[in-house]
Amino acid sequence: MHRLRPLLAPCLALCTIAPLIERAQADAVSDFYRGKTVTIIVGYTAGGGYDLYARALGRHMGRHLPGNPNFIVQNITGAGSLNAANHLYNVSAKDGTVFGTFGRGLPMEPLIGTAKVQFDAIRFTWLGSGANEISFCATWHTSPVKTWADMLKTPFTAGGERSSAARSMAAAAGRGRASSRHGEHGSPRRSSISWCTSPIRRRRSSRISR
Repeated sequence: MHRLRPLLAPCLALCTIAPLIERAQADAVSDFYRGKTVTIIVGYTAGGGYDLYARALGRHMGRHLPGNPNFIVQNITGAGSLNAANHLYNVSAKDGTVFGTFGRGLPMEPLIGTAKVQFDAIRFTWLGSGANEISFCATWHTSPVKTWADMLKTPFTAGGERSSAARSMAAAAGRGRASSRHGEHGSPRRSSISWCTSPIRRRRSSRISR
């Protein structure tokens, strides 16, 4: 046992120091956030899905951060939440007191979108997701696009509100183009994408109808 004592002493010292370092780090974070207000920037209008998720998060997240800061929501609308992303990247404080939520496809905007992008998407830090969304792509029964392979070789049109919307990205992945015109179910080359925020549960009595 005496041969192990020289080895155990440094280990015990490290085990003692590690909790002290963690406690000091936690105290530093707590001191920073105590009495501060954290702003959640939302790229859409009040009452929408993104806004509701942000307000629900802001109501509870303060209790889980050291220092228990207050939370407020700021809506910066326009351009499919592009204005909010640009503001977050160029104007907002970079000290941990501001974070935002914007269109899930917006990081793709610099690749397939417009020149109004004023951010480098890879420099955003992803914190988490408020929902588990399942996307699917569907075409009208008269469309020649029946499979993914068809989409890669057959020109088609997909409805979408901006270039980085899910519908538009699906079009960009194949030979499609995005259009803001909706509801043309009779168009032989039209397709669309939809999504849900909760897993779909199969029920015996459920029916799918057009």
